[in-house]
Amino acid sequence: MKPEAFNTIIEHLKWELRLHGFISSAASLFYDIIMDHPLVDGNKRSAVLMLNAYLFRNGYSLRGIEELYELAIKVAEKKIGKNRCIGMAKEKSRGKKMTWEEAIREAAEKTYPILVKLREYDLKHERC
Repeated sequence: MKPEAFNTIIEHLKWELRLHGFISSAASLFYDIIMDHPLVDGNKRSAVLMLNAYLFRNGYSLRGIEELYELAIKVAEKKIGKNRCIGMAKEKSRGKKMTWEEAIREAAEKTYPILVKLREYDLKHERC
C-alpha cells in the first residue's frame, strides 16, 4: 500500500462528504482508488467493493450494478472523468431499506462476479 496516496484519498473523501453527500463521496472514492493506485494490486476490485459497501451501508444500492465492471475499466483507461463517474452514481443509485445482513448478502452476491471479471481483465492485460 502507498500510504501517501491512501491518506490523500481519505482526506478528499471527508471533504467530498461534507460538501456533496455520501453518494458523491462514494463515487469519488471509487474513482480515486482506481486512478491513484494506493494499493499494489487490486485497485479496481477494491474500488468496486468500497463503492458497494459504502452505498449499501447507507441504505442505497445501484441499479445496473453489472455496469460497474465497464465503469471501472473506463475509469482506469481514462475514458471517463471523475464528474461523469459521480453523475453516473447519482443516476443509478436508489434508496433501499434493508438490514445490515441483507445489505452484506446483496453486496456479496452482486459484487463477486464483477470482481472475478476485473481480475480476469487484469490478468489478460497484465495489469496485476
